[in-house]
Amino acid sequence: VQFFQDAGEVVDVRFASNQDGQFRGFGHVQFATESAAQK
Repeated sequence: VQFFQDAGEVVDVRFASNQDGQFRGFGHVQFATESAAQK
């Protein structure tokens, strides 16, 4: 999360997992503004 805070306010972070709860190697970061997401 700290890595993305340089771009702007982070609203939500979600990590993808399989049915067993194991990390699938990717996630999603939601920013407060579109301009922050574009950075």
